[in-house]
Amino acid sequence: MHFSHPKSAIRLLWRRQVFRLRRTSPIWFVIVGICSLFLIINVPNPFSARYNRVPIDQDVQWNNVKEILQLKAHIFRNVTWSNNIKIIQQGTAQQETSSIILIVLYTTVFRAEKFCTLSGERIFGESCPSKHRCQWSCDPTRFREADALIFHAYDIPFARPSIPDRSETKPNSVWILWSDEPPSIINYALFNKYNFNWTISYKFDSEISIATYGLFSKRDKALSNNEYQQWIRKEFSNRENGALWFVSNCKSKKRLELFHNLKKASKVLVEGYGRCVDYYPLHLCGGSTRCEYDYMANFKFYLSFESNTCRDYITEKFYKAFYHGLIPIAYGPDKSDYDRFAPSNSFLHIDDFDKDMSQLATHLEEVHSNITLFSTYHEWRKNYEVIIDGKALERVHDSSESESKSKSNDKETDDYAPAIDSATEEEFLRLPCFCHCLQLVVNDGIKASAAAVSSLQKVASLAKLSHSSTVSSERLEKFNYTIPRANCTRWNSQFQTVKKVVDIPSSILNSILSDLKKNDLILNSKDRKVLEEFVSLFELFNEATLLTQGESYATICLVAPTVLGIYCKKNRIIINEKSVYESATCSKPFSTVYQRVINPVINPLKSV
Repeated sequence: MHFSHPKSAIRLLWRRQVFRLRRTSPIWFVIVGICSLFLIINVPNPFSARYNRVPIDQDVQWNNVKEILQLKAHIFRNVTWSNNIKIIQQGTAQQETSSIILIVLYTTVFRAEKFCTLSGERIFGESCPSKHRCQWSCDPTRFREADALIFHAYDIPFARPSIPDRSETKPNSVWILWSDEPPSIINYALFNKYNFNWTISYKFDSEISIATYGLFSKRDKALSNNEYQQWIRKEFSNRENGALWFVSNCKSKKRLELFHNLKKASKVLVEGYGRCVDYYPLHLCGGSTRCEYDYMANFKFYLSFESNTCRDYITEKFYKAFYHGLIPIAYGPDKSDYDRFAPSNSFLHIDDFDKDMSQLATHLEEVHSNITLFSTYHEWRKNYEVIIDGKALERVHDSSESESKSKSNDKETDDYAPAIDSATEEEFLRLPCFCHCLQLVVNDGIKASAAAVSSLQKVASLAKLSHSSTVSSERLEKFNYTIPRANCTRWNSQFQTVKKVVDIPSSILNSILSDLKKNDLILNSKDRKVLEEFVSLFELFNEATLLTQGESYATICLVAPTVLGIYCKKNRIIINEKSVYESATCSKPFSTVYQRVINPVINPLKSV
């Protein structure tokens, strides 16, 4: 008897599909073949070397970032101590300068351990002043002996073991919250119960905020003019396109709107890469890849558009543009936040154009086609370089922290001992707070005179015009005049801007403004008189500022003769020149010199 074995379901399904294929028209095979060939040619190969990460190996020398350390120190001197500054636990404690400082990373950082197997020099950097005293540990069980405990905000809910009680740690230990995200992403109210002493953050009033996303470092040797001009000519000719933007977060609608408006208004190429702007389903060109390098090399501008506009929130988008040789176009916090640390005239901010993308597009076209204007945005490169290497930046972070901790341990801590002091030892021989007092004195004088304010606003508009209008800058250069853009955080740079405007003859300046139909910016005789008196008066304070900012010698001893010199020259000016408009501006700063400079020094001496 013959028995037939039942055929498997898979075999039956296969035979059915083969039967259908035999009945399919050959044209479909041709179409499928063409489509497959098209995909093979056009779809990027994810294994291509273009998508490999390009290693960045940078290092930061402590001496090369003195400027930002001084700025940091100024910020801490100006906060309201009782409300804003964190304090070390009350009581007294003193340690020898040779004692070891144990820093424990209690949590992971985005679920990964940091620096656990590296030496002290590798963690803190070779130039860290306290590298031999500081010890790093990832062992949370050592929390009882730790001088500083770091908790990463994202990882606190996952901490194993759980966060200890403050009473279990050393009485003078410093608890540090680490987070580089804005409040719109992380709810910081959840951490109030831990009573953190310090924070590691992008915010400038954070105790440890240096180099969160990038850093400007002074070159050991400035570029020669020949080297710089060669670089400019090469970059200007090689970068044929306008503005580039890499974007992956599609939730920020405002910056997407700005991008589309700029793209629509601009005659030069404005290109976006990412599913938010090109709607392509596959994006392999990630950060720090060869692909990204190739893209960046073809554009003159980069849209450094932040997803949040929180104060101080300036991320790697800004620094990455500088690193790749582009001019950043910033959107995010106020421009004053960028001005605090970015070199003067190194970037564009959309506030310069009142968020009008048509005005911005016109300016991009002018810079794109004018090598002289293009060069003005790169002058800073002669003296500075930008650091974006994550490992180098983290070393600066850790160095800042260890230096702060070592200084707080080296002296007796009083009830309100500051939690950070960024000044180096030699800085104590200088008096940066005196320079700040001079700035406050000048501001008092300006605020006291309405006439001065309105005239100074015209000067600010003239400076902005000379840097946004090619016609204006070229006309001025024809007569060998320039108007520098002021840095709002340095009053004497604003003084230099006013001085340059006053030096331009009225006939030349008024002619240029009339041709540009900017009659509202023409300086009348009253404006001229006010600005001339402003220059004459504040030249005294400018000299004092330059003198007491010196880094090569002690300047504490110069305070008394500097103040005395200001008063003597002031009396000479009043005798020789009768002030018409500046009486309030003249009297106010000299009265506040007593309040801000002399009284804080004299009163303690009287009680001795």
